[in-house]
Amino acid sequence: MTKDQDQNTCFKICLIGAPSTGKTSFLNYQSMCKRASNYCPTVSVSIKSLFFLTNCGGYELSIWDLSGHTRCQNPEYYLHSSGALAFYTLSTIKQTNELVANFKKTCPNVPIFNVWSFSDLLKGRSPIDVKVKSQGGRPTYSTSSMGDNDDNVLWTDFLRVLTKKPNLELVKHNLNDVD
Repeated sequence: MTKDQDQNTCFKICLIGAPSTGKTSFLNYQSMCKRASNYCPTVSVSIKSLFFLTNCGGYELSIWDLSGHTRCQNPEYYLHSSGALAFYTLSTIKQTNELVANFKKTCPNVPIFNVWSFSDLLKGRSPIDVKVKSQGGRPTYSTSSMGDNDDNVLWTDFLRVLTKKPNLELVKHNLNDVD
């Protein structure tokens, strides 16, 4: 077995955030390259896999899209997570921070990246202050379920942290089949 082959190639990632922050829309766009035409809240959890080909090999992210509703939260969903994406909007900062704190109780030492919705800007709100945007001092990205931005930087940075390979480069994602 080579040094690279004994590394983990599958990671469990939780999408956490308040309701209506774009978690499901983001995942649907990433997995199927299409937007949902109507809002349907996630009840408990929905799981999808994303596949990535890199210069260091192939990786699978098992994405756990968790409900943002407090009554549907179950800390057991966090177990064995390798990382999380925390979804924010200007109106959900406090609630998402509470969900992040709960996640960190179960998974205290895993990476968490912040994801901000472009919908705040589309609704005519002023640009987000950098201090507000970087909740917890974590790496922060803006994204859209509209498919009008490049999420490769987010995925490349996240995979570098998960794999501890700073020179990792993304070759392709949204692979239907992994060779």
